[in-house]
Parts: sequence; structure tokens; C-alpha cells
Amino acid sequence: DIKSFQELQRCTGLLVLGSIALSIFERVRYRNTDIDLYVSSDQWKPVTSFMLRSGYQLVSANSKDRRYEWDSRHYLGYHLPGISTIVDFINDAGRQAQVIFAVYSPLDVVLGFHSTVVMNVISHSGAVCLYPYSTFVLRRSIIFGYTASEDKRVDITQKYGRRGW
Repeated sequence: DIKSFQELQRCTGLLVLGSIALSIFERVRYRNTDIDLYVSSDQWKPVTSFMLRSGYQLVSANSKDRRYEWDSRHYLGYHLPGISTIVDFINDAGRQAQVIFAVYSPLDVVLGFHSTVVMNVISHSGAVCLYPYSTFVLRRSIIFGYTASEDKRVDITQKYGRRGW
């Protein structure tokens, strides 16, 4: 229900980021893409409650097949600047969602992303691309200091390279 989701965004400051936000600007659909939802960690209760009411179940980050009841609240601690926790969800149709809880604000996390191609934000009232000319006209992405492993960096570079950047 789009209206309920937008109301959740309005009330909590939740933002849609990642490949879904990019695909909205591109007007294409990327296969096998989960939805990445970013929100301040103090909004965990309304956001997780909404996900559960919407037919999603908590899933262990270590095992995509194991489902958890809400009472067990299985969280993955994530050690990147600005992120306190990432919670994985899946629905019966196999649609995956990640809720990324920010220490301060979701925008703080956006500004620390690995590259400009993913610096796109969908809120309850609008959409913003921080680097529209380089992203959509030049089809270039500026890569910033990336703190993950070299393998992960190669994976991300190849992922967006296949998509035209």
C-alpha cells in the first residue's frame, strides 16, 4: 500500500536508497534487487512493525533461509560509519528488504556512500539525485575512499559497470 508506506516515510523520516532509488530515476527495473530503507535508529519500532504488518518476516543476516519471530529480534551489527544496525526482511513472494538504521540520520549515511551513482534519495514527498549530470548524462560514478575488502569493491564496481556506469 503506497499511501501507508509514504505516511511511514513522512512520520519516521525513512528514505528509499540504493538500486531501487537509482532504478526510479533510470526508469528501468533491475532484476533481483532488494529494497534498501534507511531510517534513524530511534524509529526502529514503527518501521519494523510496518514491515511485519506488510507481510515481511525477519531473517537472519547469516542465513537467508532461517526466519525469526519478532520477539527474538535478530539484528546484524554493522560496523560502517553512521550505521548502527541492518535488519533483513523477506516476504512470502521472496521479495527482500533491508532496513538500515542510522546512528544519526539517513542522510548522514548517504553522504558517506562508496560512490556517487548510489547517492539518490526517495522520500515521502520527492526524489533527489545528488549527482544528476555525472550519473545520468556522463554515465560516470565517482568512487570515494572505500573501506570494505578489495573483493567487495570489485563486486560493486562490476555491478554498476554492468548497468552502464
